[in-house]
Amino acid sequence: MSGQFTVDDIDELAVYGRGDRVRMLPRATEWQEMVITVHWKQEIDTDAFREFLKEAGASDLSMMDKKANASIEDHSPWKVLGKKWHLMRKGVSANKNPKSKAEVLEALVTNIESAVPGIAFDWTERQFVHGKRSTDDADLFRISTKRRVGLDFTLFVAEGSLALGRIATLGVEREIKPHKDGRDAVLIRFTQLGHVGGEVSELLKSLWQAE
Repeated sequence: MSGQFTVDDIDELAVYGRGDRVRMLPRATEWQEMVITVHWKQEIDTDAFREFLKEAGASDLSMMDKKANASIEDHSPWKVLGKKWHLMRKGVSANKNPKSKAEVLEALVTNIESAVPGIAFDWTERQFVHGKRSTDDADLFRISTKRRVGLDFTLFVAEGSLALGRIATLGVEREIKPHKDGRDAVLIRFTQLGHVGGEVSELLKSLWQAE
């Protein structure tokens, strides 16, 4: 296509315009919009232009196929936003203000990463965040982020390896009960930033770095 010049440069046309004859318009989606200003048929009556249309059409169909095959879950806010979703107040049960704020979750995550570098977080669920090391088959912990009563941190430890007295001063509520996989589930509920301090960090280091 002879699109290297503007309409102003075409002597045969009694019009004016210095805009590009081929333009890409920005879109806030996966799609792109191209505008081509054509005057003569021979500009687009070429094998190269027909091949361009064929490739563009195939790309368009491929994108629509992907969208058609994607589940509703793939477009849910927790899948799209990840960590940001869990830091938001939106989604809290009973649609009420949570007793813990985003800063509590941020501090807990920092403590976890400090205790054992290389922890992989899974932020893609609606109400829970899971974490494990690359060498682990099962989760080391689970964080429930959308409960109004607080941020529930559950550690999974070997059966009988942690006594309730060890966590008696942590958070506002504590509980140890059997988990379905044979380990113990150690629940600590946090509601304030001050709850997620050095004691929590030391507990995590003693549990994970000793393994």
